[in-house]
Amino acid sequence: MNITKAFQISSHLGNLARIAAAYSAKYGDVRITENSTAHAKELYSQFMAEQVAIANLLDPTALKTPYNRFQRWWERRDFMNSGLLNELWQATATLIERCAYMEELNQPTEGAPSLLVIEQVIAGLLHPSTRMTAVEKTTISEQCQAV
Repeated sequence: MNITKAFQISSHLGNLARIAAAYSAKYGDVRITENSTAHAKELYSQFMAEQVAIANLLDPTALKTPYNRFQRWWERRDFMNSGLLNELWQATATLIERCAYMEELNQPTEGAPSLLVIEQVIAGLLHPSTRMTAVEKTTISEQCQAV
C-alpha cells in the first residue's frame, strides 16, 4: 500500500457512494432479481465493479484474511447502506493518514503490518465475490510472472 493507492481507493469509494445513493433513491432497499429493470441491473454491475477496483488495490493478504467487523450486509441487501459506506470512508481516511505519516518518516509502506490491518477492515466491508475476483486476478498475474 502507498498514498497513491489509498487515494485511488478513496476515489472508487466516492463512485461507490454515488451508485448506492442512485439505487436507493430510485429503488429503495429492493433486491436485484431477474425481473429488475435494466437500469437497476446496470447500477448493480457498476457497484460491484467499483468494489473489484478497490479490492485490486488492496494487499492480497488482506483479501484472503478480511476482518468482518459487521454482519454480512450482502446477505440482506445488494447495496451498502449509508452506515456501511461511512465505515468504509472512515477506514479509507485512516489508511490515507497512516500512509502519509509513514511516508513522511520514510518508513516502508508496502506490506506494513499497521496498514495491513486497515486493509483487512476495508476488505471485510467488500462483497466476498469482489474480493475473490481480485484474488483470482492476483493469482493469475503471479503465475504469468513466474513463467
